[in-house]
Amino acid sequence: MKSKINLVSQLAREIEADIGTRDMNKLFLESFLKSIKSFQYQNIKDLDTQYKQLVHVMSNTKPKFGILISCFRDLYKDYTKSTLHDQELITLTINKIQELLEDIDNQKNLIIKHSEKIDVKNKNILIHDHSHSVHDVLINFKKIGQKFNVIVAEQESEKTHANIEILHEANISFQVVPAYMLSHICDNIDIAFFGALTLKNTLDFVMDPGTHGVISELHLANIPIYNFINTRKFSLWESSKKEHGVFIHKHTRQHSSKPIEYDRIKYSHDRVNAKLFHRVVTNEGIFNIKKLKENFQEKYKKSN
Repeated sequence: MKSKINLVSQLAREIEADIGTRDMNKLFLESFLKSIKSFQYQNIKDLDTQYKQLVHVMSNTKPKFGILISCFRDLYKDYTKSTLHDQELITLTINKIQELLEDIDNQKNLIIKHSEKIDVKNKNILIHDHSHSVHDVLINFKKIGQKFNVIVAEQESEKTHANIEILHEANISFQVVPAYMLSHICDNIDIAFFGALTLKNTLDFVMDPGTHGVISELHLANIPIYNFINTRKFSLWESSKKEHGVFIHKHTRQHSSKPIEYDRIKYSHDRVNAKLFHRVVTNEGIFNIKKLKENFQEKYKKSN
């Protein structure tokens, strides 16, 4: 089981880095849908065992993905509560997966709709991560005729180029500035948009590497910072340590020109406390820190 978890964890991290958390979850659900349609099992006990193993693996990836856990536990909860048998259980799961996929699109549209309350007229909007929620919101602003400019805080070339491609395709005006040089243009930034992997019970968002430094600098400059997140991404389990939700990769490296060996530690994500955000835009509305905490705690109590 441990090897399966490690394998899926690596796959999830690579997919999430490439297409984002929401679309990674959608891809996993679509893959499960295709698999279960052609699934062959010996008896109902065999189906139960494999279903339980799948949910266990999806619930214990490194890092944990709140949206994966939420969706796959919902599937298994409906499955275990059902009084149906054999093929009827398969049909039930197929229908539930299709409902979840439809719900993902509905929640995306709700976030877009709520974001229209933000005033972006003639403003310079800074982005840093490659959040698809942020992309959706910016594209919608363009479609409804809002005039604005985007400043891309440059980070890893692959992620920066992904942002550039989206903005170019949507015909959105933009410029690129290295993330470590934002102090030179802070006076030109009116507002900042970010996405997140999850929100933990410590009220820390798990986000792209490097976002903590960027957000801290913007916060000190009193620039309004918005986070866009689906509430299904909330991590509704106990997490007392900062590093929970972050994958740590340690390995030994050699100096490029000197006989020096050293240990290098790399973290998959950053953690940013919710208090650094002006507002958090969700599928359930726009929250300040107080409302966000109340919403999280309500969901946390229901799930535990």
